[in-house]
Amino acid sequence: MASTLSIQFREDNVPSTTLATCGKRFIEEFSSPLSDFEIIAQLRDERKRPMETYREYADRLVNMAGLLEGGIQSSTNVRFALDAFVQNAWPNFTTSLKIAVDEQSPRPMAEHDIAVRKITSLAGSDGKMRSNKRPMYEEGRGPSAPVRGDAHAAVIERKRKLPARRQNGNIMCFACGRPGHIAAVYQNVAPVNDED
Repeated sequence: MASTLSIQFREDNVPSTTLATCGKRFIEEFSSPLSDFEIIAQLRDERKRPMETYREYADRLVNMAGLLEGGIQSSTNVRFALDAFVQNAWPNFTTSLKIAVDEQSPRPMAEHDIAVRKITSLAGSDGKMRSNKRPMYEEGRGPSAPVRGDAHAAVIERKRKLPARRQNGNIMCFACGRPGHIAAVYQNVAPVNDED
């Protein structure tokens, strides 16, 4: 796509335009409207989303740092992303990450990888929140794993053996002593015979 745009730009302007001039023109045209200060502020405030892994979060921060002047070729810009990752990936592990990661390293991209591996091992997961919903299957199809016959039969048998619910089984009438009703409704349930 970039080659097509540069050819188009050369044809529209001057055919002898250099590739460096085309690059500068593209940067001017497609650069962020935000200032570097605003991008750094957004970078530091950016939080990890529940449904993204630590790797995706780190890559998103690096992409945001790429909007700064100099892009990700500037180690200072990548350090901003690394600092934001250490601070915001999981606030409980900030101190552990600061110890494990050298934020002033001349190779901040390598430190990014170290930080992602460290927090993944500390958290015991990749950082992505699991959904509580059961997976949806196509109609008539179950999970891909085969169900063992013995286990399936045991579940069916257990469902058959459920005890029948007793209606008002714990209620005792103190007037007649029989279960199933109370004395307030005794006249409606069983009429009192004076002959007993």
